[in-house]
Amino acid sequence: MQTDLGNKGGEAPQSELQQVKCILHIGKETGSEKVKLFTVQMLENCREKSLVYKFREKSEYATIIIPASADNNAGYHSSCYRKFTAVSAKELKAAIEKQSSLDEQSVLSAGSNINQTESDNY
Repeated sequence: MQTDLGNKGGEAPQSELQQVKCILHIGKETGSEKVKLFTVQMLENCREKSLVYKFREKSEYATIIIPASADNNAGYHSSCYRKFTAVSAKELKAAIEKQSSLDEQSVLSAGSNINQTESDNY
């Protein structure tokens, strides 16, 4: 069941709270903080910041997978969101540059593989 909350953000109704989990939560204690549903913008912000954790050698957040779209199954605690998104602009810029470099290498490598396959066929 899709509600408007997934696109606008806000707290999940009590009936849906059992299904909605904080995807950014690290640790076992759950506390009493309410789980809120992501807005599209907040989800995009998390996706961008997750690049930083991807390139950190040791990070508890490296294993977190950010969903492709806002829905009623993935939410966040406000404190978890603040911790997850608290990366410096310098770290974010470096991570974006590393990812761009990897993407470029991947494209170049794929292109050379295609050229090699085509030359093998002749």
